[in-house]
Amino acid sequence: MKFNELNILFTLLLIIKNTFQQSQMSVSQSTQQTPIEATNTIQCGVYQCVNNAGKCINFMMSNCTCLPEYDTFPVTSIIRCNYEKKMQKTAFLLELFLSYGSGHFYINNSKMAIPKFLFWFTGYYLFIILRVIYKQKEDEDPDKNTFATVSIILGFIFLILMVIWQIVDLVMFGLNKYTDGNGIDLLPWN
Repeated sequence: MKFNELNILFTLLLIIKNTFQQSQMSVSQSTQQTPIEATNTIQCGVYQCVNNAGKCINFMMSNCTCLPEYDTFPVTSIIRCNYEKKMQKTAFLLELFLSYGSGHFYINNSKMAIPKFLFWFTGYYLFIILRVIYKQKEDEDPDKNTFATVSIILGFIFLILMVIWQIVDLVMFGLNKYTDGNGIDLLPWN
């Protein structure tokens, strides 16, 4: 393996690790009221509306309506509009150009991101290993091609599965059918 491939792999693993840690922190922080949220709110009836993220509406100023970029998490929270939505456009583009579950990592959906990353990672290195083994077998007995045939069939099946999964994810991100790790809809692109 070349130095560039190792460097890219190491960088990708660091990004995934940091994203996973941030998603865990955002889930734990978003369920708690922090002093910053409490001081940056306006009163809307029984609820508090985060300033610049929502507006008090109706005649008695008793209801907080969030701007499109924000939502309330958890739904039962007294502080409204306290959660910034992830963007559909960013998730789609990450999944399109980087793949490996990067769109799912961005939206903190680790239930899809980790298996997809492991699937791609395993497939990539499985075929490098198969190629090394095949090369050794070829050197030992160049007349036997059964191992080559089996590895080509396995590679083709694996490739088809990866492409199908990628197409399904791109369609789902494109139609905005995924929610983030907290169950909040993604901010649609314009």
